[in-house]
Amino acid sequence: MANVLILLTLPEPIRNQYRDRLRKRFPEIAIELVDHHSKVGPYIDKADALITFAPMLSGDVLAAATQLKWVQALGTGVDNLIDQPALPKDVIVTNMRGIHGAPVSEAALAGLLALARGLRRAIGAQDERQWRRFPAQLLQEKTVGIFGVGQIAEISGAEMQGLRYARGWRDVGATRACRIRPHVSARRSAAGRWRFRFPGPADAAQRRHAEQHRCRDIGGDETDELSRQSGARWDR
Repeated sequence: MANVLILLTLPEPIRNQYRDRLRKRFPEIAIELVDHHSKVGPYIDKADALITFAPMLSGDVLAAATQLKWVQALGTGVDNLIDQPALPKDVIVTNMRGIHGAPVSEAALAGLLALARGLRRAIGAQDERQWRRFPAQLLQEKTVGIFGVGQIAEISGAEMQGLRYARGWRDVGATRACRIRPHVSARRSAAGRWRFRFPGPADAAQRRHAEQHRCRDIGGDETDELSRQSGARWDR
């Protein structure tokens, strides 16, 4: 029988859902749950698979996992996991992709609006039963910077697209990888040079053309010329 250990420091009702649903779906597998890395002792030496969020992990857990074959990271990021010296080279590491885009992008939009409109200040006045007027910022004509243009950023860009055209927003994505995203009008490499993308959705042919001719580091006069041709605007 395979043994799976779930390590989650989430509230009890939430972490229990992981265990209970997996046990129901896979009754032939022994599935255990602990709420802190210091409590893995009774199970870790027999665990074939470990399910956790990487920040909840510790090197001691991996060092004690002598039978470990697979680590499933519940987050998109695998930092504090693949950089652990105790992680054996033959252990498979997988992450969660595809489920975080909508909640994270909506949280980002909520944060933008809350900061611009002074929501925390307004709630404080509401709690004190006071009517206070204060100036608030507009997001109109603002530049939205997106660091990393993976799936979460693409969904964020898509949700912002209506606001962008209605309110004059533009979004700039910073990336270390050569990626084409239909809702990011300009991209900047980690080194600080611009990577360019025609604004607006693109069909397959446009994407292939962009990959071949536009997805590379550019700068100086070339950046200005591409900007002029496309109608895109950005600050350096």
